[in-house]
Amino acid sequence: MNRKPADNSKWDPKTVQDFWDYTSKRTDLYQSYFSYQTGRGIANFLVFTRRLQAEAVVLDYGCGPGFLIEHLLTKGARVIGIDISQEVLAFVNEKFNGLENWLGAFRVPYPPTPFSDAAFDVIVGVELLEHLLESILPDVVEEIYRLLKPGGVALFSTPNDEDLAKSQVLCPFCQTEFHKVQHLRSFTEKSMRQLLESHGFRVVFCQGINLSEFQREVVLPGWRDWSLRVLYRRMKRKVDTLLDHIRPSPFPNQRVFRAT
Repeated sequence: MNRKPADNSKWDPKTVQDFWDYTSKRTDLYQSYFSYQTGRGIANFLVFTRRLQAEAVVLDYGCGPGFLIEHLLTKGARVIGIDISQEVLAFVNEKFNGLENWLGAFRVPYPPTPFSDAAFDVIVGVELLEHLLESILPDVVEEIYRLLKPGGVALFSTPNDEDLAKSQVLCPFCQTEFHKVQHLRSFTEKSMRQLLESHGFRVVFCQGINLSEFQREVVLPGWRDWSLRVLYRRMKRKVDTLLDHIRPSPFPNQRVFRAT
């Protein structure tokens, strides 16, 4: 059955705030966060692409419960988080309080942020843009551009060409249909590139990839997974990595990345 898109005009700053304040209290839902599932992979990806160096100052824009932050800290980055939910920020600040390189999490409902121009080496917006109100989206992208140092990098992730209708649910009390995790738009490679370039970004790479692939650098398979196919893939990856080291190419032209 064909479904009409949800009426996103029902969302406003208050309903978005209420949704995420509620969600942040549902610790049983934390495993559904993309950053919970692939946070290690995202941090490894930034290291692999040579965008994340020790002591780099990193902003996690829309940090949620901080699942990515813990992996950025283990890479030696100095990290700040911002989010709209005061509930979740209290959790994040308590979780990382006292850790070296943790610079704190702050509530920033809407731009501008309280940081100076060119304050960050790296800014990550993991599953961020699809949640933003239409009136706020341009301001957030412009703010991230303002905050980046010259030569800095912003990493955005979003579901690739998501069919929003498949995740619509109905509130039986008000008869409103909405996306169950508050997605307001779907991006393709083309539309993502156009959005970023229209706000001054030079897009180095924009493509649908499986970031969880980069988790395997740390998480080894169990002995039952050591099939000939797995052994071949791991051996090829080591050879590609060696060749990339001998004859380095700039991202995204590395052999090992093209094979991922």
